Order: sequence, then structure tokens, then C-alpha cells
Amino acid sequence: GLEFVVILEGADYANCTHLLESFHDAIEEYNRSDQQDKHLSIARGIAVYNSVTDLVFSNVFKRADDAMYHNKADMKRKRVAAEAEENGEITTEKN
Repeated sequence: GLEFVVILEGADYANCTHLLESFHDAIEEYNRSDQQDKHLSIARGIAVYNSVTDLVFSNVFKRADDAMYHNKADMKRKRVAAEAEENGEITTEKN
């Protein structure tokens, strides 16, 4: 898959949760449309720069990357559980 970074500041940064939800909603709308031939999904990770603890910017990217892979694993776990339920298999979720 493709990876990209969005750097926000000011008003965009203050609304980052809303922007992320809007992006997610747009992808869901695309997936529901009849014109698409592939299902899209996004795994995301958010990290905030801290001028005291982040001596190099790569620290911020590392935290965002770790959060993205955690989100990706969670999405996979949910997808596998949903597929198992569709197939009539019994699963137990661990949190």
C-alpha cells in the first residue's frame, strides 16, 4: 500500500480529528458507490510534535508510523472476526 504524511498546523491542526473523520467518510462513500471496482481502506497514525522531547523530527514520524501499524493490525483483527462471523464460525475477541 501507499503511505503518506500530512503535516497540520494552526486551524487545521486544531481540527485534525474532524479532518480525519471527513477523509474516512469520503472513503466509505466511495466504497459504497457502484462505480468502484476496488475496496479502499486506510490505516492511520497520528503523532504530535513536542519541542521538548522530540529532538529530531523522525521521532514524530516513528510514533505516527507505530500508531498506523497498530491501527492496521486492529483493522485486520476486526475484518477477520467479521469474515468468521459471516461464515458462521465462532470467534472470541480479545481486547
